[in-house]
Amino acid sequence: MSHSAHVAVCAIDEVADIGVDCELVAPFARLPTLARWIMTDEEHARFELLEGERRIQRFYDTWVRKEAVSKATGDGLSLAFRSLSVAPERARVPVSLGSRILHVRSLEAPT
Repeated sequence: MSHSAHVAVCAIDEVADIGVDCELVAPFARLPTLARWIMTDEEHARFELLEGERRIQRFYDTWVRKEAVSKATGDGLSLAFRSLSVAPERARVPVSLGSRILHVRSLEAPT
């Protein structure tokens, strides 16, 4: 379950572990610092090449995917986000966590 501004999302699955997250996309002063904290080196290098709205969107795409994975695993913020690659430039991606493979997908919230 997650909510941000006027959007809420809840997902239930009787068979698989599932995690969801949503965020209101908006710039904030500590975005570059937080990006360095949550992104793998490769994700951060790609992030640094972006500017303006694309840069802000990439941060949130990365953040919500990692947050959803952390909810699916039950690890929460103790999950090592910097070691987890979620390929935010792709709509769907398999994510490996040890012997587990989670499937991560981004969806647009209705406006």
